[in-house]
Amino acid sequence: MILTISCTNPFSARESEPPSENEGTYITPVEPQLVLVNLEASYNEKIITNYMQCLDTLFAYRYDFLQFQGPDSGWGYNSEISLTDKIFAAFRSSSESISLSLSLAPIESLPDLEDDTTATIHREYELISISDIDIAMPDTTFYRGTASFELIETGVNLWRLRRWTDNHASPNDTAWSDFKNGYR
Repeated sequence: MILTISCTNPFSARESEPPSENEGTYITPVEPQLVLVNLEASYNEKIITNYMQCLDTLFAYRYDFLQFQGPDSGWGYNSEISLTDKIFAAFRSSSESISLSLSLAPIESLPDLEDDTTATIHREYELISISDIDIAMPDTTFYRGTASFELIETGVNLWRLRRWTDNHASPNDTAWSDFKNGYR
């Protein structure tokens, strides 16, 4: 008995998969400075998965109290991811009326310190939040300060952020922590 299997055209090419979405800017962090490049890009592009890849699972965030006396002075990995996801979602959902921009710059008087498995990097930052809901009077808020980033090498030549300490630039400036605390 001969069994016949029918195909419409066994030699035709199959339909190709649709192209995957570009997941923004992410550079494999084989140097500690690349973690900060990725952190800056993930904030500007509001891509939480890229942000998550910047942090070590034992991550800790700490900040100074100058203007706001909060319930604590920091938090860990899960809280940071949840908070940042909330921030990104708020800005993504209102892309025409609000925007968020981050820039990190080296501090000349505080050079990067790096050995085989750890690094400490200090950066000045400016985070700008713009709300154009009222086109006649857009609301722009600047958050300025310095951040100290302690990074570790994960054992597979990839770097992650272990500890982030945020400090106000001056008592009159609002800092990144003030911005984050507004979403807690």
